[in-house]
Amino acid sequence: TLYERAVERATERGRALEVSLLCAVGHGHVRGARISPDSERPLLGGQEAAVPTEVFPQALSYVALGHLHLAQALDGGRIRYAGAPLPLAFSERCHPHQIVIAREAAGGITTEAVRVPRFVRLTRLEADGGGALAAEDALARLEGLARAEKEVEEVDGEHWVQVHVRLTAPRAALQRELADALARGACDATHLPRLVSVEVERFGDAAVAPTPASAHAELAPDAVLARVWGAASREPVPEPLTRALREAWEQARQEREEELAELPELGPAEAMEEAS
Repeated sequence: TLYERAVERATERGRALEVSLLCAVGHGHVRGARISPDSERPLLGGQEAAVPTEVFPQALSYVALGHLHLAQALDGGRIRYAGAPLPLAFSERCHPHQIVIAREAAGGITTEAVRVPRFVRLTRLEADGGGALAAEDALARLEGLARAEKEVEEVDGEHWVQVHVRLTAPRAALQRELADALARGACDATHLPRLVSVEVERFGDAAVAPTPASAHAELAPDAVLARVWGAASREPVPEPLTRALREAWEQARQEREEELAELPELGPAEAMEEAS
Protein backbone atom coordinates (compact mmCIF):
# COMPACT_ATOMS: atom_id res chain seq x y z
CA THR A 1 0.00 0.00 0.00
CA LEU A 2 0.96 3.66 -0.17
CA TYR A 3 1.57 3.72 3.58
CA GLU A 4 3.82 0.68 3.41
CA ARG A 5 5.91 2.17 0.63
CA ALA A 6 6.19 5.47 2.52
CA VAL A 7 7.32 3.66 5.68
CA GLU A 8 9.87 1.62 3.71
CA ARG A 9 11.40 4.82 2.30
CA ALA A 10 11.35 6.47 5.73
CA THR A 11 13.03 3.42 7.26
CA GLU A 12 15.79 3.52 4.69
CA ARG A 13 16.43 7.21 5.34
CA GLY A 14 16.18 6.59 9.08
CA ARG A 15 18.99 4.05 8.97
CA ALA A 16 21.21 6.49 7.13
CA LEU A 17 20.45 9.19 9.69
CA GLU A 18 20.60 6.77 12.64
CA VAL A 19 16.98 7.45 13.57
CA SER A 20 15.46 4.64 15.60
CA LEU A 21 11.82 5.78 15.84
CA LEU A 22 9.33 6.52 13.11
CA CYS A 23 6.20 8.58 13.74
CA ALA A 24 3.41 9.56 11.38
CA VAL A 25 0.67 12.16 11.31
CA GLY A 26 -2.51 11.99 9.30
CA HIS A 27 -6.15 12.93 8.96
CA GLY A 28 -8.85 10.32 8.62
CA HIS A 29 -11.22 7.85 10.21
CA VAL A 30 -9.77 4.62 11.59
CA ARG A 31 -12.12 1.67 11.93
CA GLY A 32 -13.34 1.12 15.47
CA ALA A 33 -12.92 4.75 16.53
CA ARG A 34 -15.87 6.62 17.99
CA ILE A 35 -17.37 9.60 16.16
CA SER A 36 -19.20 12.74 17.31
CA PRO A 37 -22.27 12.78 15.05
CA ASP A 38 -23.46 16.30 15.96
CA SER A 39 -20.32 18.01 14.69
CA GLU A 40 -18.62 15.58 12.30
CA ARG A 41 -19.92 14.96 8.82
CA PRO A 42 -19.01 11.49 7.57
CA LEU A 43 -18.98 11.12 3.81
CA LEU A 44 -20.40 7.60 4.01
CA GLY A 45 -22.74 5.92 6.45
CA GLY A 46 -21.50 3.78 9.33
CA GLN A 47 -17.78 3.06 9.10
CA GLU A 48 -17.66 2.45 5.36
CA ALA A 49 -15.08 5.22 4.89
CA ALA A 50 -12.92 4.06 7.81
CA VAL A 51 -9.56 2.41 7.25
CA PRO A 52 -8.27 -0.53 9.35
CA THR A 53 -5.45 -0.01 11.83
CA GLU A 54 -3.39 -2.45 9.76
CA VAL A 55 -2.77 0.21 7.11
CA PHE A 56 -0.27 1.75 9.55
CA PRO A 57 2.71 -0.66 9.56
CA GLN A 58 4.11 -1.76 12.91
CA ALA A 59 7.37 -0.02 12.02
CA LEU A 60 5.59 3.20 12.99
CA SER A 61 6.11 3.75 16.70
CA TYR A 62 3.39 6.38 16.94
CA VAL A 63 0.58 7.60 14.66
CA ALA A 64 -1.03 10.96 15.53
CA LEU A 65 -4.34 11.45 13.77
CA GLY A 66 -6.86 14.22 13.32
CA HIS A 67 -10.49 14.32 12.06
CA LEU A 68 -12.39 12.69 14.94
CA HIS A 69 -13.26 15.05 17.79
CA LEU A 70 -13.23 12.57 20.68
CA ALA A 71 -9.80 11.91 22.24
CA GLN A 72 -9.12 8.17 21.97
CA ALA A 73 -6.38 5.62 21.42
CA LEU A 74 -6.30 2.49 19.26
CA ASP A 75 -3.95 -0.43 18.76
CA GLY A 76 -2.71 -0.29 22.34
CA GLY A 77 -2.06 3.46 22.19
CA ARG A 78 0.19 3.32 19.12
CA ILE A 79 -2.51 5.16 17.14
CA ARG A 80 -4.07 8.14 18.87
CA TYR A 81 -6.55 10.92 18.28
CA ALA A 82 -5.80 13.90 20.53
CA GLY A 83 -9.35 15.08 19.81
CA ALA A 84 -10.66 18.56 19.16
CA PRO A 85 -9.13 21.03 21.63
CA LEU A 86 -12.47 22.86 21.97
CA PRO A 87 -16.10 21.63 22.04
CA LEU A 88 -17.75 22.08 18.66
CA ALA A 89 -21.24 20.92 19.69
CA PHE A 90 -23.19 20.57 22.93
CA SER A 91 -22.87 16.80 22.68
CA GLU A 92 -19.11 17.32 23.14
CA ARG A 93 -19.48 19.18 26.44
CA CYS A 94 -18.24 16.13 28.38
CA HIS A 95 -15.33 15.33 26.07
CA PRO A 96 -11.82 15.53 27.60
CA HIS A 97 -10.59 18.44 25.48
CA GLN A 98 -6.84 18.30 25.38
CA ILE A 99 -3.63 18.25 23.42
CA VAL A 100 -1.28 15.26 23.51
CA ILE A 101 2.48 15.64 23.90
CA ALA A 102 4.45 12.69 22.53
CA ARG A 103 8.06 12.21 23.64
CA GLU A 104 10.82 9.74 22.85
CA ALA A 105 11.76 7.77 25.93
CA ALA A 106 13.71 4.53 26.40
CA GLY A 107 13.47 3.55 22.77
CA GLY A 108 9.74 4.15 22.61
CA ILE A 109 7.11 6.88 22.76
CA THR A 110 5.44 8.22 25.88
CA THR A 111 2.36 10.44 25.72
CA GLU A 112 1.04 13.10 28.05
CA ALA A 113 -2.46 14.54 27.77
CA VAL A 114 -2.70 18.22 28.68
CA ARG A 115 -6.21 19.53 29.26
CA VAL A 116 -7.19 22.70 27.40
CA PRO A 117 -8.95 25.33 29.54
CA ARG A 118 -12.54 25.95 28.51
CA PHE A 119 -13.53 29.58 28.27
CA VAL A 120 -17.18 28.91 27.50
CA ARG A 121 -19.35 26.83 29.81
CA LEU A 122 -21.89 24.60 28.08
CA THR A 123 -25.14 23.57 29.77
CA ARG A 124 -27.87 21.42 28.25
CA LEU A 125 -31.27 21.49 29.96
CA GLU A 126 -33.26 18.31 29.45
CA ALA A 127 -35.47 15.87 31.33
CA ASP A 128 -34.16 12.90 33.28
CA GLY A 129 -32.77 10.27 30.95
CA GLY A 130 -32.03 12.81 28.24
CA GLY A 131 -35.63 13.37 27.18
CA ALA A 132 -37.29 16.64 26.26
CA LEU A 133 -38.75 19.06 28.80
CA ALA A 134 -42.31 20.32 28.64
CA ALA A 135 -42.32 23.98 27.63
CA GLU A 136 -43.36 25.26 31.08
CA ASP A 137 -40.70 23.13 32.77
CA ALA A 138 -38.09 24.50 30.37
CA LEU A 139 -39.09 28.07 31.24
CA ALA A 140 -38.82 27.35 34.96
CA ARG A 141 -35.46 25.62 34.57
CA LEU A 142 -34.03 28.56 32.61
CA GLU A 143 -35.20 31.09 35.16
CA GLY A 144 -33.71 29.00 37.97
CA LEU A 145 -30.43 28.64 36.07
CA ALA A 146 -30.09 32.39 35.69
CA ARG A 147 -31.00 32.95 39.34
CA ALA A 148 -28.30 30.53 40.46
CA GLU A 149 -25.79 32.24 38.18
CA LYS A 150 -26.22 35.63 39.81
CA GLU A 151 -25.43 34.13 43.21
CA VAL A 152 -21.90 33.30 42.01
CA GLU A 153 -19.60 36.21 42.80
CA GLU A 154 -17.12 35.54 40.02
CA VAL A 155 -18.16 34.01 36.71
CA ASP A 156 -15.33 33.09 34.34
CA GLY A 157 -16.10 33.26 30.64
CA GLU A 158 -19.42 32.98 28.87
CA HIS A 159 -22.17 30.51 29.69
CA TRP A 160 -23.99 29.01 26.72
CA VAL A 161 -27.24 27.09 27.16
CA GLN A 162 -29.08 24.56 25.03
CA VAL A 163 -32.68 23.57 25.84
CA HIS A 164 -34.43 20.38 24.76
CA VAL A 165 -38.18 21.14 24.60
CA ARG A 166 -41.24 19.07 23.74
CA LEU A 167 -44.24 20.81 22.19
CA THR A 168 -47.72 19.38 21.80
CA ALA A 169 -48.97 22.41 19.88
CA PRO A 170 -47.34 25.14 17.79
CA ARG A 171 -45.78 27.90 19.88
CA ALA A 172 -44.52 30.63 17.59
CA ALA A 173 -42.94 32.78 20.33
CA LEU A 174 -41.09 29.93 22.06
CA GLN A 175 -37.60 31.34 21.46
CA ARG A 176 -38.58 34.72 22.91
CA GLU A 177 -40.31 33.11 25.91
CA LEU A 178 -37.20 31.12 26.74
CA ALA A 179 -34.95 34.17 26.42
CA ASP A 180 -37.31 36.18 28.64
CA ALA A 181 -37.19 33.44 31.28
CA LEU A 182 -33.41 33.79 31.42
CA ALA A 183 -33.69 37.57 31.70
CA ARG A 184 -36.18 37.31 34.59
CA GLY A 185 -33.81 35.21 36.64
CA ALA A 186 -30.69 37.31 35.99
CA CYS A 187 -29.80 40.37 38.02
CA ASP A 188 -27.96 42.11 35.17
CA ALA A 189 -26.58 41.46 31.71
CA THR A 190 -23.16 40.45 33.02
CA HIS A 191 -24.69 37.42 34.77
CA LEU A 192 -26.99 36.42 31.93
CA PRO A 193 -26.39 32.97 30.39
CA ARG A 194 -26.73 32.97 26.63
CA LEU A 195 -29.41 30.83 25.01
CA VAL A 196 -27.71 29.60 21.84
CA SER A 197 -29.68 26.49 20.88
CA VAL A 198 -33.24 25.25 21.22
CA GLU A 199 -33.90 21.64 20.23
CA VAL A 200 -37.62 21.08 19.72
CA GLU A 201 -39.59 17.83 19.58
CA ARG A 202 -43.15 18.02 18.30
CA PHE A 203 -45.70 15.33 19.08
CA GLY A 204 -49.24 15.18 17.77
CA ASP A 205 -52.06 13.49 19.68
CA ALA A 206 -52.27 10.88 16.94
CA ALA A 207 -50.01 9.68 14.20
CA VAL A 208 -50.60 11.59 11.00
CA ALA A 209 -49.57 10.00 7.72
CA PRO A 210 -47.50 12.30 5.52
CA THR A 211 -49.35 13.83 2.62
CA PRO A 212 -47.73 13.40 -0.80
CA ALA A 213 -46.55 16.60 -2.45
CA SER A 214 -48.94 15.98 -5.34
CA ALA A 215 -51.87 15.93 -2.91
CA HIS A 216 -50.73 19.19 -1.31
CA ALA A 217 -50.63 20.80 -4.74
CA GLU A 218 -54.36 20.10 -5.16
CA LEU A 219 -55.31 21.71 -1.85
CA ALA A 220 -56.10 25.34 -1.18
CA PRO A 221 -53.55 27.16 1.04
CA ASP A 222 -55.99 27.15 3.98
CA ALA A 223 -56.38 23.38 3.70
CA VAL A 224 -52.61 22.81 3.63
CA LEU A 225 -52.22 24.97 6.73
CA ALA A 226 -55.02 23.07 8.50
CA ARG A 227 -53.37 19.72 7.77
CA VAL A 228 -49.95 20.80 8.98
CA TRP A 229 -51.40 22.47 12.09
CA GLY A 230 -53.61 19.47 12.83
CA ALA A 231 -50.57 17.17 12.86
CA ALA A 232 -49.38 18.90 16.03
CA SER A 233 -52.53 20.19 17.72
CA ARG A 234 -56.24 19.53 18.10
CA GLU A 235 -56.86 23.25 18.50
CA PRO A 236 -58.25 25.13 15.47
CA VAL A 237 -55.91 27.23 13.40
CA PRO A 238 -55.82 30.77 14.86
CA GLU A 239 -57.68 33.24 12.67
CA PRO A 240 -54.77 35.76 12.51
CA LEU A 241 -52.52 33.04 11.12
CA THR A 242 -55.07 32.04 8.50
CA ARG A 243 -55.56 35.68 7.53
CA ALA A 244 -51.81 36.25 7.24
CA LEU A 245 -51.49 33.19 5.00
CA ARG A 246 -54.25 34.39 2.71
CA GLU A 247 -52.67 37.84 2.41
CA ALA A 248 -49.24 36.36 1.67
CA TRP A 249 -50.71 33.96 -0.88
CA GLU A 250 -52.61 36.74 -2.64
CA GLN A 251 -49.53 38.96 -2.75
CA ALA A 252 -47.44 36.12 -4.19
CA ARG A 253 -50.12 35.40 -6.79
CA GLN A 254 -50.26 39.03 -7.88
CA GLU A 255 -46.47 39.28 -8.12
CA ARG A 256 -46.38 36.12 -10.22
CA GLU A 257 -49.05 37.48 -12.59
CA GLU A 258 -47.09 40.72 -12.97
CA GLU A 259 -43.92 38.77 -13.81
CA LEU A 260 -45.77 36.73 -16.45
CA ALA A 261 -47.32 39.87 -17.95
CA GLU A 262 -43.86 41.31 -18.52
CA LEU A 263 -42.66 38.28 -20.48
CA PRO A 264 -42.58 38.59 -24.30
CA GLU A 265 -45.32 36.75 -26.15
CA LEU A 266 -44.31 33.26 -27.24
CA GLY A 267 -44.56 31.93 -30.76
CA PRO A 268 -46.25 28.56 -31.40
CA ALA A 269 -43.04 26.52 -31.07
CA GLU A 270 -41.94 28.41 -27.96
CA ALA A 271 -45.39 28.04 -26.44
CA MET A 272 -45.30 24.28 -26.93
CA GLU A 273 -41.83 24.11 -25.37
CA GLU A 274 -42.88 26.29 -22.42
CA ALA A 275 -45.97 24.15 -21.82
CA SER A 276 -43.88 20.97 -21.75
